[in-house]
Amino acid sequence: MSSAIALDLLIIGIYFAIIIGIGVHFSRRNNNVSDFALGGRSIPWWAVLASILASEISAGTFFGTPGEGFRLRNYTYAQLMVGYLLARLVVSAVFIPAYYKHNVVSIYEFLELRFGPRTRRIASAVFLLTRSLASGSRLWVPTLLLVVIWNQMNPERPLGNWEQFWFTG
Repeated sequence: MSSAIALDLLIIGIYFAIIIGIGVHFSRRNNNVSDFALGGRSIPWWAVLASILASEISAGTFFGTPGEGFRLRNYTYAQLMVGYLLARLVVSAVFIPAYYKHNVVSIYEFLELRFGPRTRRIASAVFLLTRSLASGSRLWVPTLLLVVIWNQMNPERPLGNWEQFWFTG
């Protein structure tokens, strides 16, 4: 094993040890599942908003946005993101306090409380379907980058169409 690979593995190991240590340290404060999942309902709505925004950034956003902006030479995506952020601000300011007030954990529990179990089941099914489709595309985008990197590093053995399919599938 080369020293560069050993150093990479050491850094990754240290990173995982730090993350696990943080998790163990803060898990001691949790008394039940609700405390774990909701932070004891003490997190302000704007912090929840920041967490939601950070978790919604996918490889498609990270890799595709700069390229698309450069290709089109405009600010269409930036304008979309401003609207997206404003909408998330409104939704977070309205719904997070309502979740706390009604003592619910998710939008689906809130929908059941307001409109009944049928609405909750339909919304859950729609979410699962759309998330399954979206997750597939989000996993596919970074593998396309890996194919490009492979073909640049191995010009004598580029991946053919079927190999790309299996590599990205």
